[in-house]
Amino acid sequence: MDGKSGRKCKTPLHRSICLETFSRRALDMILGLVCLLPLLAAKPQDSFPITTDDIQEKIIYDVVIVGAGLSGLSAANELRRLEPNLSVLLLEARGQVGGRVRTRSMSTMEGDIWVDIGSQFVSRSDIDLLSLAQEHGISLYPQSTCGDSSLYLSGGVRKARCVYSHHYLIE
Repeated sequence: MDGKSGRKCKTPLHRSICLETFSRRALDMILGLVCLLPLLAAKPQDSFPITTDDIQEKIIYDVVIVGAGLSGLSAANELRRLEPNLSVLLLEARGQVGGRVRTRSMSTMEGDIWVDIGSQFVSRSDIDLLSLAQEHGISLYPQSTCGDSSLYLSGGVRKARCVYSHHYLIE
C-alpha cells in the first residue's frame, strides 16, 4: 500500500516511496489543476467537478517529486532518511529511473562495452550532479569521442571525428 489512499503501489522503490509513470499531458494537467485550485477556492462555489481518464481516484501523498533522474532519486532518498514516515510519489514519464543519463552494456565482437542511450553526458562542470553521483557511490567513467566506438553522422554518412572530451557516463 502507498500514500494515504490505501491503494497498491505498482512500482515500490521503498515502503514509503512509490514510482508511477505519467504521460507528460497527464502531468501537465495535474500540475495545472493544482495551480488553479487555490483560485477556484476563492470563488463562491461548492464544488468543481473534474473528469478525466488520467485521474481515476483521489490519491493523497505528503510529497510529490517530478522526475526520477539522479536529482529526483536523491531527493526521495533524502526525504526517506530525514522523514521515514512521509509518503512520497515519484513521477517519471519514461517508466524507468535514471533520467537523461543512462548507459547499457552492449555485446560486440570485441566484448562487452558500455554505450550511452540517454540524451546527456555528465560534464566536469556539473558539480552538483557529480557530487550526487559520488555521494551515492555511482560509478562514472570517461566518455571518449574518439576510437572505434565513436559514431558521428553528417547527412547520414559516417565520418571520423575525434574531440577531447571532459564528459562522463554513469554505469
